[in-house]
Amino acid sequence: MASGKNESGSILIFSLGLLILCAAMIGGIFAVSRIVYAQITKVETYKRIQDIQEYAIQEGATQIQKQIDEYLRGLSTISFGNDSNKLSQEIDKLFSDFLVTENNIGSKGQYSFEVEIESIHANQINPYILGMDDGRFGWVEDTSTVNQTNATNVALTFSIQASVEEKTPTEVKKESASSAYIFEVQWNDIDASIDGIELDVWRNIGYSHYLPNGASYLSADEWGKKVVDNYQFSKSLTTFDFAGFDPFTVTTQGYQRGRLIDYTDGVRLDFSGAKTLRNLLRFDGSFFFEQGVQLAGGGTNAALVVENLLAIKDGGHKEHFIRDLTIEAGNGTYINFAHNEASLSMSGQTDFHTSGLLLTNTQTSQYDQKAGLILNSGGLTIDTIESAKTFSFGSYTSEATNRSPQDWSWREFIKGSLLISSAELYAGPSTISGEATNGQQEVRTIDIDGNFLLTNASWQDSVGGFSYFQGQAEHTLTPYPAASIILDGPNTNMQIKGVSFIDAPKVNRQASPFEDVALQQSVLYNDSEYWNRIELKNGASMVMGYTGIGPFHLSLEQDSLFKFNLLPNLIFFDPTFLTTALVQGTLEGKVVVEVNSQADMNHLKAIFDEMSIPNSVKETVGSASNGEVTIIVGHSNINTTATQVISRTFSYLEL
Repeated sequence: MASGKNESGSILIFSLGLLILCAAMIGGIFAVSRIVYAQITKVETYKRIQDIQEYAIQEGATQIQKQIDEYLRGLSTISFGNDSNKLSQEIDKLFSDFLVTENNIGSKGQYSFEVEIESIHANQINPYILGMDDGRFGWVEDTSTVNQTNATNVALTFSIQASVEEKTPTEVKKESASSAYIFEVQWNDIDASIDGIELDVWRNIGYSHYLPNGASYLSADEWGKKVVDNYQFSKSLTTFDFAGFDPFTVTTQGYQRGRLIDYTDGVRLDFSGAKTLRNLLRFDGSFFFEQGVQLAGGGTNAALVVENLLAIKDGGHKEHFIRDLTIEAGNGTYINFAHNEASLSMSGQTDFHTSGLLLTNTQTSQYDQKAGLILNSGGLTIDTIESAKTFSFGSYTSEATNRSPQDWSWREFIKGSLLISSAELYAGPSTISGEATNGQQEVRTIDIDGNFLLTNASWQDSVGGFSYFQGQAEHTLTPYPAASIILDGPNTNMQIKGVSFIDAPKVNRQASPFEDVALQQSVLYNDSEYWNRIELKNGASMVMGYTGIGPFHLSLEQDSLFKFNLLPNLIFFDPTFLTTALVQGTLEGKVVVEVNSQADMNHLKAIFDEMSIPNSVKETVGSASNGEVTIIVGHSNINTTATQVISRTFSYLEL
C-alpha cells in the first residue's frame, strides 16, 4: 500500500501571520495543516480482507487526528516547554484507552475490526519556517542552529495495529496489519497578548495562503469562506411550497425520509398581504431567498427561524424588506447582491438574531445610501445561538467529497462575527421600500459579540474567494467599491466586543509589525477614492474593542462618538484617517482612543502632537469633547499570560 504522505495533494497547508511583540524582531508565521483522507464511502461492498485492513487503519488514524485536534483547540494556554517531554506525557494520557471498533461491515457483513495503538514515541525534530521571499512558497525546514522563530517541533509517531476478523459459514479468519501515523506539532515562544494574536489572524482577507486551519482563531478570509461553504454544501435544494403554506399555523420543514434538506424560494415570494406571517415558520436546515426577500410579520408570534444558514440574494430585484418580524438564523446569514443596485430594509418591530453575518457585494457606487442593508428601526444581534453548538451536518445526505463546515473551528465560527465586504450597512431614517420615515430618535441597535472587518475585498464566485481588485494584470487593477457604515441618530448605536479591523485595499499581504525587516514594505493601493468609510451623524455611536486601523474616511458630526481600543505598542494603528478628516473638515464629533499603559499614552500623544491632530488626555469617555481625539488610559485586562502558541501541525499515514 502506498504512503499516505502527500504534501501537495492530500495535505492542506494553511498559514497565518504570527504577531511577535518582543523587543527583538522575530519574524514568524504559523500554520496548521490538516490531513484529508480519501473517504471510503462503499465499505459495505468490500470483499477482500486487505481492503478492510486499509480502511481500519485509515479510520484509526482519523480518530487519532480528531482527538489531537480537539485537545489542542481546547487548551486555553500553551505551556509545553521547549522539548517533547510534557507533550509526550499529555498524549500518553489522552490515548491511554484508545480503541476503534466496527462490526458487520463488508459486502455480506462478514467483517469486523479493532484498531489499537501499540506504542507512541515523541521525538523533537527541526522546526519549520515559511520561505522568506514573500511567504507564498510554503513551509521549509529550518536547519540552522539559530532557531530564528523560537520554535519547538515534535513528531508524535503512533504505531497502529488493526485486527480484522472475517466470518464465513465454514470458518473464522483473523489477520492483522500495522502502520505508523505521524502527527507533528510545532509551537513558538512569544511575547504577545491573546487579543493581539487574534487580531493579527482576523485581519487577513484576499490572500488565502496565509489562513489557519484548525488553529485557535479564524482569519476573516477563512471565516467568510466557511459561510460560502455552508451555502454550497447542499447540492440539491427543495422548492418551498408557498401556495400550500398557511401563515396562521406553526410550520416546520426540513426532514424527508429521515434526512435533512435545504429549501429555496424558486420564484420571488411575497410573505406580506395574505401571506403575512402570523406564527412560526421554521426550517431545520437552510433557507435560500435566491429571488429576494419580502417578509412581514403580524402579531407577537410571527417569527422565521432557520436552524442552519439564511441566505438572501437580490434575484434582479431592487427593493427588499423585512418588517415587524423576529428572525433567527442559527448558523449565520449570507447576504450577496452581486453589486446590483439593491437594498434590504429592516423596519418596524424587527429583531434579527444570527450567529454571524457576511454582507458582501451590495455597494454599487461610492457611499450610496440607497443600497445594501438598511436598519430603519429595530435591532441586529450577532452572537452565538445555542442551537448552533449542537447542529449536525451529519444529518444531510451529501457526497463524500463535500467538506463539512463543522470539521474545524466551528465554535470560533459561530461566536458572532460581522464581515462587511464591499458592502454598505446603514442604520438611520429611511423611506426605502415604501416604509414610513422613522425619526432620528428611533432606537436602532447593532450588537456584535464576535469580530468585525470592514473591507472592499469582494467575494467572487468565479475565483472561489475574496479579491480586492476587479482586474487581473496588476497595472490595470481597479479595486472593488469601498465598504461603508453610516449610522444616523442619537439612539443609533453599534458595539463590537471582539477584535475589529478597518481595512484598506492591498496589492499584497500586509506583514506583521515585527516580522523580518525585509517584509516591512508598503502593500497599500495608493488611491483614497477606494478607502472604506465610516460616517456617524446626529449623535450616533460606534464602540469597538481592540482595533486595527488602516487608511479610511471618517466623518463625525457633533456629539457623535467613535471609540476604539489600541493594542500594546500601538500596533496596527495608522492615524491617516484623522489627518484626512481634519483636512476634509469632517472631524466634528468625538474620537476616543483607549490605550493600555502610560507609555502608550505618551507615545500616542507625541504622534498626535507631531501631526497637529487636536488631542487631550481624559479619565472617562464622558469627558470627551467634540472636534478632538481623547486619549484614555484604560484598566485593561488584556491577556498576556500565554507565552507559547501552536504555529503548525502536520500529519500523514505510512501504510
